[in-house]
Amino acid sequence: MFEYYGTKKTIAYRYPAPTHDLLVEAFGGAGYYSLLHWDRDVWLNDRNPVIAGIWRYLTQADRHDILRLRPPRLGQPITDLPGLSQVERDLVGFLVAPSASSPRLTAPKDHSWFSSGRWLRRIQFIADNLHKVRHWTITNLDYLELPCGLRASWFVDALYQYPCRAYPYTIKDYAALGEWCRNLRGESPSSATGPTRDNYAGVHYCMHPIDAHALHNSLWGTKWTN
Repeated sequence: MFEYYGTKKTIAYRYPAPTHDLLVEAFGGAGYYSLLHWDRDVWLNDRNPVIAGIWRYLTQADRHDILRLRPPRLGQPITDLPGLSQVERDLVGFLVAPSASSPRLTAPKDHSWFSSGRWLRRIQFIADNLHKVRHWTITNLDYLELPCGLRASWFVDALYQYPCRAYPYTIKDYAALGEWCRNLRGESPSSATGPTRDNYAGVHYCMHPIDAHALHNSLWGTKWTN
């Protein structure tokens, strides 16, 4: 829905559609997979309170709230923007910093981020999609606090291990994350073929080559029997 490091904005459509009424994103981020399947009962979780706060704001905001946001001047501190709440400043901080892992505190000093009507397109996109997120449940939990016994379609787009400093909140044990993933309920991949990187039914995992080998081994080297 907004700009964020590791967003799946351009590739979310490549992942299989959820097969359950409930869709859970354990590491929600910008939420483009859930936005693509917005008509499900979406539960979007993110450990980062700034990200969760922006999502809570978006579930309650109206078009006027979004369209009244104005771009900062080049090099202007975001804190100088008048009449905005902290969560609105956080949103603006992401909008002026494509693929950032935290909101910028100061607008860039060059024109590239504001070229070709980029700001207006981003603001309009958010305003046009607000109705899709009204019914979403937003939480700010560690992934281990999520009830893995839920019968749901799980989309687990874990944080990159490297560079871990890109995220304010990191995963310390990727092998434990792999074990947690194996305990999720849903329509699991066929035990005859084992999991694949591209196609899941019911339980969806989106992992990246940059992630820990331990996590890859625990996921891709396992045959599913449940």
